[in-house]
Amino acid sequence: MSSIIMSSIEEKEKTQIKITEYMEKVLRDGLLGKGIDYVVNKKPRSIIFGGVTFPNSIFKNENELEVENEMDPDVRFSSISKNVSIGMEFLVNKKLPISFKISGEFSFFTRVKPSFEEQMESLNYLNLDKKDGQESDRQEVQKSKGLLLVEKYKKHTFTFNDVVVNYKNDGLIFEQRSYERIFEDFEMLIQTVKSDPELFKPKNGIVSKKGIIDIPKIFESEVEYNAFINEISDIDVLLPNYSFEMKVDLLDYLHNLDNKKVIVTLINSSSDPSEYEFHPIELYDSKIEILISENLHESFIFDGVRNNYILDNKFDVKGLNCTAIAKKLVDSEDLKLVTEFMPRFFQQLYRTRDDIPVDFKDLIDPRGALSKLNEITYKMKEYASDWKVFIDNKGDEDISLINQAEIDQCSNLLNQFEEEIKSFELGIYALTKDSNLMKGFNLTNQVFEEVSKYTGWRLFQIIFIVRMFPTLYNREMLSNDPKAEEIVESSLYADVLWFPTGGGKTEAYLGTILTTLFYDRLRGKDRGVSAWLRFPLRMLSKNQLDRIAKILIVAEKFRLTDMSLNGKGMPFSIGFFAGGGNTDNFVRKKTKDEAFANEKSKINKMLIHKCPSCNGQVNFLFNESQWRYVHKCNNDSCFVKQNMNGNIPIFITDSEVYRFVPSVICGTVDKTAIAGRYREFSQLFGQAQGRCEKHGYFSDRCIVGRYDVYDSCDSKASKSNKEIMKTRNNFYDPVPTLFIQDELHLLKDELGSLSSHNEGYLMELAKTYGKSPNHIPKIIAATATIEAYEKHIKHLYMRKPRKYPSMGYKPGESFYATSIPKRDRRLYIGLLPHSKSQEEVIARAVYLYQKEIFKMYNNPGDYLKEFDLKDPTELIDILGDYDLSTVYVNNKAMGYDIDRRLNEFEDMKLNTDFLTGENDMEKIIKVIDRIESEKTVSCDEKLNVLNATSLISHGVDLDRVNSFFMAGMPSKQSEYIQASSRSARSNVGLVFVSFKSTNLKERSQYQYFIENHKFLDQLVDPVPINRMATKAVEKSFSSILCSLLLGIHSAYNKEVLDKCGKVDKYISDRNAAGNSAHTELLEQLYNIYGCKSEFFPLATREKLKVFIKNLYKEKMELIRISPTATNIKDKEVLNPMNSFREIEEGIPIQVGRDTGTVLHNSKSSDARGGK
Repeated sequence: MSSIIMSSIEEKEKTQIKITEYMEKVLRDGLLGKGIDYVVNKKPRSIIFGGVTFPNSIFKNENELEVENEMDPDVRFSSISKNVSIGMEFLVNKKLPISFKISGEFSFFTRVKPSFEEQMESLNYLNLDKKDGQESDRQEVQKSKGLLLVEKYKKHTFTFNDVVVNYKNDGLIFEQRSYERIFEDFEMLIQTVKSDPELFKPKNGIVSKKGIIDIPKIFESEVEYNAFINEISDIDVLLPNYSFEMKVDLLDYLHNLDNKKVIVTLINSSSDPSEYEFHPIELYDSKIEILISENLHESFIFDGVRNNYILDNKFDVKGLNCTAIAKKLVDSEDLKLVTEFMPRFFQQLYRTRDDIPVDFKDLIDPRGALSKLNEITYKMKEYASDWKVFIDNKGDEDISLINQAEIDQCSNLLNQFEEEIKSFELGIYALTKDSNLMKGFNLTNQVFEEVSKYTGWRLFQIIFIVRMFPTLYNREMLSNDPKAEEIVESSLYADVLWFPTGGGKTEAYLGTILTTLFYDRLRGKDRGVSAWLRFPLRMLSKNQLDRIAKILIVAEKFRLTDMSLNGKGMPFSIGFFAGGGNTDNFVRKKTKDEAFANEKSKINKMLIHKCPSCNGQVNFLFNESQWRYVHKCNNDSCFVKQNMNGNIPIFITDSEVYRFVPSVICGTVDKTAIAGRYREFSQLFGQAQGRCEKHGYFSDRCIVGRYDVYDSCDSKASKSNKEIMKTRNNFYDPVPTLFIQDELHLLKDELGSLSSHNEGYLMELAKTYGKSPNHIPKIIAATATIEAYEKHIKHLYMRKPRKYPSMGYKPGESFYATSIPKRDRRLYIGLLPHSKSQEEVIARAVYLYQKEIFKMYNNPGDYLKEFDLKDPTELIDILGDYDLSTVYVNNKAMGYDIDRRLNEFEDMKLNTDFLTGENDMEKIIKVIDRIESEKTVSCDEKLNVLNATSLISHGVDLDRVNSFFMAGMPSKQSEYIQASSRSARSNVGLVFVSFKSTNLKERSQYQYFIENHKFLDQLVDPVPINRMATKAVEKSFSSILCSLLLGIHSAYNKEVLDKCGKVDKYISDRNAAGNSAHTELLEQLYNIYGCKSEFFPLATREKLKVFIKNLYKEKMELIRISPTATNIKDKEVLNPMNSFREIEEGIPIQVGRDTGTVLHNSKSSDARGGK
């Protein structure tokens, strides 16, 4: 990257950091009450959302309440949400003299007299101004509405410094004089407050129990108002007993007996003897600072991550009801430990290395490609050589390997990298051995040179692509190839592509797909599926669909024009194969008519709304002859119109996918479940038996005539083996080369187990119909969050796993990527609110953020100095990337509540929208298009706030999502990473997290905020999956058995085995011929479920075999005794699944408001003997 471009990026990021940190300050000041001197018309705790310390008397009151309501969890939750103290824990070396100093501060509010102007402003809601030329009748207003004196509160801040703590008699004590001094100073402040002329001292009987003061009328003048205030004021001052306690404790530290643990706490011990609420007794924005010698201080070890020499898992201090940080003082041997209520962590940008450029133009011819790839190989070996020197020297000046365990750890990482070098060299070998593969690779780079916004590959992308080439070469490799064994072994791995979100994983596998497509056409595979991409969520598949379509259209141009191809084979095409009601299974007349009923229904049926080639408008039509939906571009200058008759090559229903067998299938993982319902599923593996001239391929009879519109077409399969084989021979090497699973980590629990069984069936199809047993699809699984991937891959695919790319030997860098020099990218800030709902907190935070954005738009000149800008237009341009606030919610009800609150702010009209999994495709696309197109739209007109559920967590790449608000933590760390990484994908951005104060797990996550974000990837939970769980086997068994009968054994039978009588006869005929179908079916079932896989314990496999055999006997007996004409798919027989969607989402179980009642009744019932 040139120095000029780099300098421009740095300047841009500096400005973005300034804006992000400024907005952080806006949130911090607004939510913690910093910078507030007075609060008018509200109680302080109603507008200050964090950093509030309640009086410890609250525990006494609520403990008494708990005795009366011992089963009611709401009492308990209420108490833990109100902190009565803050503090910190830290370690000291007990062999040294223990001494340190404590400083701190806190604020409190007293009620003061409101001014006449403030009082009148508070009555604006009464509409006392003239309206429509009429004077309001004040007397009528006064009669009809209760009039109240506006509440006003003044903040007082107390600061104390240098309270000395020493070690004495096995404990810690305060140095007496410095300790006494802070209470003397506090008493002086209280006396000052008492003499404050603003202080409100009401007479007895004036104030209600809730602190309300009625006023008799609407005052005509300030003189009249002041006279009233004087009349109700008293001379005597009755303030609460404002008080606080400081405690220091010294405890043994069992994890390291050479250390002691120090606990310092500040407690609010205030009390109020009055019978009514008037002066608040909470403490606000408290802070404790510890000044301690760096030699005396010792670090904790964060045990949430495994020991690893690369990870610095030490941390200096732990907050209590807050967080805490350590600051190294300049030119001092002391350390300052400071409490924080809104912790922050600026995540660094982990980015690909740019010192080894790999431009597309360097790879578009064989000589240039080999030269560049060999250069990369040399650089990889050079890096490995430096790594060996690092191990031999036991580290370098930056980091040391202090023991044999660390040396072994570093050596193991080096071994992984050296394996990557070998597999990369094997990919280069495949390129040199197969000119078609080289040509396909060259063409891929020409496509990307034309379509990509970048000039070349990221380093990890090109190495990944080349490492996949042995899989492609394996399909045409001669058996006597000297590296045949290595090639086959490489093909059989399940390759896990791991890189942080936004790092470019999609381009890596798209490059692999494109090379596969060109290679297939060059080697004679003229039609059929080359690659199948699967995603767990529909938004993912739709989002990726647009990207794939764009690349495939450019690839089609090269297929038509390149001399090596010259239009060879069928046009490249995409099949959208998604479950969950995304698209229709079949094109029935009724659904077709409904789709074209009006413009809205047409738009909702469409999958692509802008031409991927020219970005022009797309028309949605229906081709009656082919009986399929058509997305059509009518731009005369567009390649699609000129060379493809305007037809964007996409098939959007199951019927179309089966009939036209597209080059690339893009859809959701749950769609594989449908294999047990339709024999036509096997056509994706080339197993068609006939072809209708109008409607495409079929198995027994034309799909349109069988499923879409019954008897509308009478094309049927020939009985002749020769004719059937002629049709099938159209599909050279019919098994797809690539199976690509995106967002691997989402395949978990029952969804993962059921998916694994269907993966087993797909492999059985591949082994049955492939040219060779080793010609099975390459598994590529991409993810940004990974833990225990080896077990996950073995259970899901029964393949040896291979993760890529490997780590480096130093923190924050590897051969492929680096975070050095540091570039701030994503600023995480957190808040643990007091007794506030998540909805309140998020609505308030978004309000503060948006209010400041509106101010910037209205007065940009006022902010130029703040952001070091010269022209207001510069700021306006930058704000287009920061004026959208995205809110992530864990459930829909919360989202609707936040949306309601945001629309109730009277001083600011916000444009909001809400996306959930229940929205149709039209709504989702409309919102995304709006976000992408509104950067320069007026702030009053554009979308200001987008609320969304987990729908937005995956596959949404929007440059304008740079302020992200999370209402509570998701249940899984992986979901938190995915969700929060929607922010700051292309720009510096902000993530604000509100932790639920009544949730103990979230309180812990808050208190370890910095550690949790420092080790974000390492804290991901292993994915729960078990392909051998008998409940999951039982759930999928009928579908798998149905799939085998329809997809494999129907081909043996030459007639579809869809009726019970046909299956029974097939079994009998096979047995009579001495070729037991029962034995073959059982063997296939054992293969599919993993009973023959050495990845699982023998005892488990044998037990599962018995279970499967019994299930098989039960199902086959059911088929045998059923009427011969009964369909095996009927509910009374096998009833295979349509989709996994019914089990994808678990049901959350949590304590609710009625839990106490249920438990109480249960306890009472137990006491009465259960009656």
